[in-house]
Amino acid sequence: MAKDYWESLSSSITKPGDTKNKRPDTSDLEIDFLKNYISAASSVLDLGAGSGLITNKLVPFVGEIIAVERYEGFSRFIVDDPKIMVINAQLEEFKVRRQFDLILLTGVAQCFKKEVMAGIYQNIGEMLGPNSYFISRMHCGLQEDVIVDGWSEELQTDYFAEYRQLDKEIELIKASGMSKVETFDFLPDTINVWENTRHFYFVCKA
Repeated sequence: MAKDYWESLSSSITKPGDTKNKRPDTSDLEIDFLKNYISAASSVLDLGAGSGLITNKLVPFVGEIIAVERYEGFSRFIVDDPKIMVINAQLEEFKVRRQFDLILLTGVAQCFKKEVMAGIYQNIGEMLGPNSYFISRMHCGLQEDVIVDGWSEELQTDYFAEYRQLDKEIELIKASGMSKVETFDFLPDTINVWENTRHFYFVCKA
């Protein structure tokens, strides 16, 4: 159902912020955070780049970005820039034989079931260079897994999301070979509107 929802949205959005599911755009705050982990020479792989809310604002601060997004309806909003290569592909199947200074996965992981994300994390680990970072933003359950699978009153459509409990997601990431996983909780309550879930940033190293 997640696929159906995003595919439908990708054909109807009129501006990049329409991908935020009625939540405020926090990309400026997120860019300020990401600046701590990049340099002007950084090679970046942005998985699930969506409509470019993060990708577009990263361009002035890095050397190159490969932006991977399944839906062309979203990726058409990614800026046309010599530093950016856009690839329309499914994340479950994406892997290239090179390594990156930074791999991003922001706001995507909860759209995949645990067993699928395990494979995506494994591929990410193989594309991560020495002394490089994998950074993810995920909407997690606080005390337990929170599953949405069916009709969403808020979105008025069928929807799927697996908001896995925070510690369980850390273990899932570590199982892919990451030796260090730090969590950061700085996103505002304007997007953390449910009492049993919260958005976290994960900063990981192989």
